[in-house]
Amino acid sequence: MSGNRWVGIGVLLLALGAGCRPKHAEPVRYPALFDAAQNGDWADCRRHLENGAVANARGPDGRSPLMAAAEHGHLEVVRNLVRILAAVNARSPDGRTALMFAAGNGHADIVQFLADQGAAVDVAGDDGYTALAFAAERNYPEIVRILLQKGAEVDAKGAANYTPLIFAAEKGHLEIVRLLVEKGADVNLRGAVNYTPLIFAAQEGHLDVVRYLAERGVDINVQGDDSYTALIFAAENGHLDVVRFLMDHGADWQATTADGRTALKAATARRHVDIAEYLRAKGAQD
Repeated sequence: MSGNRWVGIGVLLLALGAGCRPKHAEPVRYPALFDAAQNGDWADCRRHLENGAVANARGPDGRSPLMAAAEHGHLEVVRNLVRILAAVNARSPDGRTALMFAAGNGHADIVQFLADQGAAVDVAGDDGYTALAFAAERNYPEIVRILLQKGAEVDAKGAANYTPLIFAAEKGHLEIVRLLVEKGADVNLRGAVNYTPLIFAAQEGHLDVVRYLAERGVDINVQGDDSYTALIFAAENGHLDVVRFLMDHGADWQATTADGRTALKAATARRHVDIAEYLRAKGAQD
């Protein structure tokens, strides 16, 4: 390697190490470096850096090369960019960090590396969602474990008051539900329309999640703002196994929504004959 091969990067390190910042209001744009990082081509990234590119320059969409590499799972590029002091907590135009992009795309090795390098685990994007919320919603238990070990806020609320637990319950990710609850997630926190994790799970027919939450003492008959219960949703959406479980655990078939709908009426309206017959056998009346 020639003696001056790393001169460009050496100058960059001096500037960043001295705390220098761009004097102009808009961030430096360098699409070629962004593309190289997004493609996982460190040799190409290094060439652009040696030719004067700035590690914290932005691509066409306003994200940094580090964000692009993190999103696409290129650990080598992420490591090298951080080594030359790329800003680990820089934000995209919608408020996301490299850690959040990695978490939302299942790259546990990058999440671990960035967290170890001081990336903030509780930063929220403009929608209020954290890296933990993205990992919970997209079913990445290993990343959930990493973030929880790093002290991520387990009940952080985003848009519509969704928490990581609500995301996991609604999607039926039982392993993640367990991880969150074991770390202290509130099983009774309410999201959109004041629905609880139990209501979201029942609505989507996730019996294993419904059972797990019920075993933790949640209120089976809790109602949302529209007075829907877990039983009414399960009946309306055709989830007989969930209806059976809820009825066996004290669900109130007489509960009525704001528009006058009971579980039996909901099942009948959707032509779920098996559920309607089951409810009638349990004493439900039209």
